[in-house]
Amino acid sequence: PDGLRERAASALGPPTEDDPVLRAARARVDAGDHAAAISALLQAVAAAHDPGRATAERRLLLAALHWYLRDGAGAAAQWTAVRREAADARHRARAAIGLGVLHMQAGELDSALNELSHAQVDADVAGDTHIVPLACLDLAEARALRGQLTDALRAGRRARDEARALRDGALEAKASRALGQVYADMGLWRAAEATLADASALARAANLDDERLVAHALRAHVALDARPGDRTAAAVALDRLLSLGGGQDPEGLGALVHAVRA
Repeated sequence: PDGLRERAASALGPPTEDDPVLRAARARVDAGDHAAAISALLQAVAAAHDPGRATAERRLLLAALHWYLRDGAGAAAQWTAVRREAADARHRARAAIGLGVLHMQAGELDSALNELSHAQVDADVAGDTHIVPLACLDLAEARALRGQLTDALRAGRRARDEARALRDGALEAKASRALGQVYADMGLWRAAEATLADASALARAANLDDERLVAHALRAHVALDARPGDRTAAAVALDRLLSLGGGQDPEGLGALVHAVRA
């Protein structure tokens, strides 16, 4: 859920420097005064005479703030308004990603697929190279969860390739991890192991400790599933997981290790 929340918030995109309302709101966010930022943005949105670019971007920031504060309903209201009103395909794509992630988190996979498919189309229409890999990444995960593995593979490959073209190591790490999981779901063990190894290395370079942990956990599962009679490879991967945990036990990692060893 936290990773989904991060991606939903990242769908806001880069800051807009020519809107004084957004600049002031971001300054309040940087100062930790989220309530004041939300209040100012709500007033600006309510006073707007037309749903133009400024209103869409203010709503996107509002949605990101609501989502960061774990107010899914508040975020959904703003994203829905942008999807309905915005003329710019980039804004619609960003809003659709947020709604898609929200539905995916709730287990509403058909609704998630609908929103994320629209997000990919709008991102392509807008030619937004930064939002396309985000849309494809979430679409790959939703399709995999729905059992649409061939489509998930296509979306996952595109997410990784687009992130690589952008030289965005953090995004490529996440896309590679998602793609590796799809390979594993399809029983393509060598491709899964190689792709998850890439994801781990990229996550390490980008200082994404949680993402690296997930990649290692998936590598451990791949080792078990690919070679059920050979526990040595899995044991090595699990020992690496414990060392990465820094003595802590994120997400019940120690229980996973002992369960697999048993």
